[in-house]
Amino acid sequence: MPTKEKKEEKVALEKLELDYASDRYDAIVLASLWAKHLRTREELRYAPHAEVIRAAVTDILGGKVSKEEVFKAIEHDMLAKPPVEEVKKPAKPSKEEAADLLE
Repeated sequence: MPTKEKKEEKVALEKLELDYASDRYDAIVLASLWAKHLRTREELRYAPHAEVIRAAVTDILGGKVSKEEVFKAIEHDMLAKPPVEEVKKPAKPSKEEAADLLE
């Protein structure tokens, strides 16, 4: 059975959803991006996914975070990660080289 605190939190989140004046589809995209950024923070790194998503939705719908802040944070996160280096596959030996290797 849900506790009183969880019920109050659910009611508060529903109120934020209903009172949100801007485009809700944009809010979903922003919340998913913000959740990805929140995962990089130490306090939410090992938190359950539901908790991270709830925090992101609350931040976006509550107006704690602007669209520009979300984009800036995501850009910073992308630049902070080292680029993935491509691993070059060794060249396939020709038939003559393969024959030489077998001898």
